Amino acid sequence: MDALTKFVIKKGIPLSTSFSYPIKDRTIEYSTTDILLRYSKTSSKDEYKNSISHVKKATRELALSFINGIGQRNAIIEVYGYEKYTRFEYTTMNLSLTNEPILFRVTNPEVANWVMQKKGNACYLYRQDEKVSDPMSIEQLFTELCTRFDPDDIEIDFVDGDNGSIISEEVK
Repeated sequence: MDALTKFVIKKGIPLSTSFSYPIKDRTIEYSTTDILLRYSKTSSKDEYKNSISHVKKATRELALSFINGIGQRNAIIEVYGYEKYTRFEYTTMNLSLTNEPILFRVTNPEVANWVMQKKGNACYLYRQDEKVSDPMSIEQLFTELCTRFDPDDIEIDFVDGDNGSIISEEVK
């Protein structure tokens, strides 16, 4: 048994705990054991060491949330592959760096500008020409991105030359 699994067990998380991840038009299901096994094979040595450190210091709830996040990572990699996973990661990483709205373009099934924004612990994801969405957690935002969009269809670094404005309605 590896160190990460030992710390997960010490936190009181059963290895049979089930997680479900809606990705695109599929739902991927893993147990804690599946998540840890896949992660040990797909993570870098440094990622794995950092994970052990996080779980070791975390409360049970935070450790469970961390395992859930690893499972979501595994599910995205299973459906889209590692390269596309890194695009989703880049998209949400931009969000964590600022409270300003981030405009991105989706090219399929139709070209549309979308906005994601973080204010405190609340995140928002909505089409630029629609009203602001209900608040959601960063985990829910990530799930929404994975369910709605293929990473190949997201353009985050572009200038919107059509109307010159970046955001139609900003969360205050």
